[in-house]
Amino acid sequence: MLLNKKGDIDTVKKLIIALIVIVVLFFVFNYLGDILYSTGNKAACQNWVYRNSVNIVKELTTLGDSPCITTEETIKTTNDNEIYEQLAKNMYECWDQYGQGEVDFYSNWFNDNTYCRICSEIKIDEKLKGKNLDIDKFEIYLSNHNPPNSKITYADFFTKTENAVVSLGSGQISLEPEKELYTSFVAYKTSPSPLTLLIPGGQVALAIIMTAGYENYLPSITIFKESSTRIENVCDYVYYEPEKKPLDLLKK
Repeated sequence: MLLNKKGDIDTVKKLIIALIVIVVLFFVFNYLGDILYSTGNKAACQNWVYRNSVNIVKELTTLGDSPCITTEETIKTTNDNEIYEQLAKNMYECWDQYGQGEVDFYSNWFNDNTYCRICSEIKIDEKLKGKNLDIDKFEIYLSNHNPPNSKITYADFFTKTENAVVSLGSGQISLEPEKELYTSFVAYKTSPSPLTLLIPGGQVALAIIMTAGYENYLPSITIFKESSTRIENVCDYVYYEPEKKPLDLLKK
């Protein structure tokens, strides 16, 4: 009888250990899966961008033929520097993904004024309702902090200038849970300023406009504030393709 009880206890222990291993493996696979998925999507998008910068390839492809996706995340922290870092990383990834303003993959398709590709959709957590971000402080942050694994600052990376100082206008950005932020690569046919971009209904929060472009188009890294549909008010073309992660169904 004692042996049976001991055997039962050993069996239960093995089952518990097995369940723990399964749970741990699930979360590890889930986490690594999302990372590998995001990394793979960025690489596919970069390959598409560089491929379509070749003139002979441009003639064989269409504007909508793209593997690029719009990532999704949420700002949950109330710490200003952590928010600045989250926004800066999204701007970095977007600018890097679309050739850092040095790859002309769009001018042969586009004849209007504004060409917008949304890289990330950033939601605002309810606990941040009423919080404001200081644009001047964000400029300072970009000039004094580096992207991941980089020796240059965000400002230097965006502008290709040593010891750069970016100008995003002035004032504050209000964080509102009902209004997302959208990090976007934008090509402008004419050169607007961040201050004028702030005017049309508040759709644009921040923009770094480059001073050199391709065939009269100026590349930009821009953060829109509002909704993906209202971005159409300031863009003649909008590319918006929300990501669908492999394990999203299991998370629900």
